Amino acid sequence: AGHEITFHQLEWMSGVQSDPKPEAVHAWQPPIQVEHKGHRLMVEGFDFQHEFDLIEGTLQRLSRNGVEMLDAPARFSIWRAPTDNDMHVKEKWCNEGYDRAITKVYQCDWEQTGEGAIEVRSRFSIGAVSRFTILRGEACWRVSPSGAVDLLVKVKRG
Repeated sequence: AGHEITFHQLEWMSGVQSDPKPEAVHAWQPPIQVEHKGHRLMVEGFDFQHEFDLIEGTLQRLSRNGVEMLDAPARFSIWRAPTDNDMHVKEKWCNEGYDRAITKVYQCDWEQTGEGAIEVRSRFSIGAVSRFTILRGEACWRVSPSGAVDLLVKVKRG
């Protein structure tokens, strides 16, 4: 608990000055438009379009100015390729099913916050077939009116 395990960073706003003017940071943003069709949630703003799958509990599309930022939907995974230093623990990882773990989503909801942001929350577990659950968690994807996406994940291991 309390330790960052991993992160991934995308270049989001190419060409923006490293020291933006204060008025640019606090500029008015048009409200987010949301369309909920079946299990898809489309979130659109001034220069972005994002899409969530409410069954999978994941971000499916992330685009800015018509440019797709994801090659595939964002998914949770606990497996990484073992290094030479992992040779003694790799067999234990495989026996526990880490290499074939899948995500099961129990619930996924969304709401528009008072600040005009959209929050998509999902409860999920990760485990391998015929094995005990490896972890349970909650994820909160937050889309701000500027199109920025924040993800907060809280998990408890089995």
